[in-house]
Amino acid sequence: MLVATTIPALAQSPSVPGGVTMTFGFSQRLEFDDNLQLAAPSPGSSYLSTTRLTFGLQSETATQKLSLNTGTALRWSGGSGVAGDVKIDDPQFDLRYSIDVGSSSLSVGANYRRSDLQFLRPLTDFTLPDGTIVLPPDLNDLFGTGFRTDYGVNGALSWGANGPLGITLNLGLQGLTYDQVTNPALTDNTRINSGVLVRMRLNDVTDATANLTFSRFEQDPGLSRAYTRGIALGLTRSLVNGTLGATVGTSNTSAGTRLNFDVNRVMTLPSGSLTAGLGITKPAGGNYGMTGRLNWQHALPNGAISAQVSRGVTVTNANTEQLSTVVALKYNQALNPRDGLSLDVTYSLSDPSGTGNNIANTSIGAAYSRALTPDWNMSFGYTMRMRDPEASAGAQSNSVYVGLQRSFSIRP
Repeated sequence: MLVATTIPALAQSPSVPGGVTMTFGFSQRLEFDDNLQLAAPSPGSSYLSTTRLTFGLQSETATQKLSLNTGTALRWSGGSGVAGDVKIDDPQFDLRYSIDVGSSSLSVGANYRRSDLQFLRPLTDFTLPDGTIVLPPDLNDLFGTGFRTDYGVNGALSWGANGPLGITLNLGLQGLTYDQVTNPALTDNTRINSGVLVRMRLNDVTDATANLTFSRFEQDPGLSRAYTRGIALGLTRSLVNGTLGATVGTSNTSAGTRLNFDVNRVMTLPSGSLTAGLGITKPAGGNYGMTGRLNWQHALPNGAISAQVSRGVTVTNANTEQLSTVVALKYNQALNPRDGLSLDVTYSLSDPSGTGNNIANTSIGAAYSRALTPDWNMSFGYTMRMRDPEASAGAQSNSVYVGLQRSFSIRP
């Protein structure tokens, strides 16, 4: 419906900046991995051929934006470490629409992705467009074989964005379903989130906020349900080069009430940006723990470097709270107009509580790319992955690959 109503309107308004852009992508990747499933011991080596097709649509007017990104892959696999076959794999799409008329705005979105667990790499497949890694709730259980489907819908409605009082309503649903999985810990679940955010402008540079949240978690089998209620109060002050803020809040679950407090700073730097925060959290009947985050991005004369460090409370696939830590470093450098080099290191630690369930995941990668023509690029790379559960033996994999990519855009 959104596509049918928005695109014709844009076609009738050629004077409005933005317009419609379609992007088509093609990639071919050949890969060898000595332990694709990160199992202990390794079941053997695997050979992969992945042909991926992507399509993106961007449409924009003075008040509306529409984006659609979708893609799928044709994958051949063979070797003793994987169930060899040829199939269409990893279908996915992401749809976003927003309208902003100044004082009020509306945004809606929907997403879908079905993945084969044999080929899912959690530390790289859950990266936002800005490079931030968001750990999935089922990270600790993403091993073995089977299929994982991630879907969701969400919306937000805001009033008073430019006035002394603003209100935002949020509502969303996120679900995970599994089939043919070998790990019994992977069970279907859905989560409904809702919230009301109230913002009050105290003066020209200071805003106060109150955020009320509610969520319902439902898990199969057994249709068990759990509810979470929370409230957070915050202050944000605008500075010359960014903002300074503080938040205090509580969340209540069947396990009790958790207290949180944090301060954060957002800075615009001459060659990048810096976001930093530090806080404390206390679960019901537990000890105080430190939380924090750091996101630094810096542009180099012929490249870029970024660092991400975060430690905070996350919710697992079984709706239990845990402290999770993520550390990521990325470096990109253009060697000359045609050649480039990239390096990245990512580390995550889930549930560092001393209960014997800690799981560490590490990924180290290096890639070299070369522009064959203005439209075609070739890349060569190496990736080492490690999984180290505290309660069982660890595993490591090494993979090398060669890839060929092309993308182009048109404006109809």
